Amino acid sequence: MHGLFRRGMRHPGDRMPAVEFLKEDFIAQVADLVQGNTRDQNVALIRAIEHAERNLTRLLETIMHTLEDTLAAVQAEKTSEDSLIALCTGIKKQLDDALGGALTPSQQMRVDAIFNAITDNKSAVDAAVTANTSTGTTPPPVLIPTHTSMTSSLNPANAGDSITLSAALDTHPDAPVGAPAPTGVMTFFDGTTSLGSATMDSTGVAALASSAFAGGNLTAGNHSLHATYAGDAVYASSNSVELMQTISTPPAQQTAPQAAQPSA
Repeated sequence: MHGLFRRGMRHPGDRMPAVEFLKEDFIAQVADLVQGNTRDQNVALIRAIEHAERNLTRLLETIMHTLEDTLAAVQAEKTSEDSLIALCTGIKKQLDDALGGALTPSQQMRVDAIFNAITDNKSAVDAAVTANTSTGTTPPPVLIPTHTSMTSSLNPANAGDSITLSAALDTHPDAPVGAPAPTGVMTFFDGTTSLGSATMDSTGVAALASSAFAGGNLTAGNHSLHATYAGDAVYASSNSVELMQTISTPPAQQTAPQAAQPSA
């Protein structure tokens, strides 16, 4: 038997990993022990090993059963906080089953105190879970990009002429199929001054007549105009590029010459 256990061992001078050398040295020591025992002693040793194996198997089965119960309890909870409490309770039961009363009374009290602190202070656990899993704000929705273009019905124009400003909204070509039509208003600006707002029609166009401009018609000169779409729940806001609107002063009307007065 001794030769059987030692078979395959390398010569001490050979280089081998330390773990392999220790393993083979342990096997050699076991072989020496078995060879030196009587038959009855070896029978008792085998029975002790079998008994330890059965106990270990039974303990592992108990731990696995407790683990399955813990998993089911965690999945049954509705909130992450309650799931965490269920997990801690399950871990505590696993420890109790695995240790099987091997702890001293003082050690058992310390273990119980740790897990009781977790379950008794659920509000603190709730706060910790919330602080680590939530930003406290709802993330903004992902909106479909848009593009706004603007035109003028008369450019250049004379002071006092009727002008209609139009703004059209185009959606991104990659917008999802079946997305609703854009809704909302367009606001027209002269520089930073608002001229007024108009609701888009079904084609995505909004129009504002100069008769409705805030403050009246545009004065003579050049005006940097643009339109802004406010966006809605589906589509993102956008601004048009600037449109230079020229307003000219109409030429002064010629007055008819007065007839010469007859001389006295």
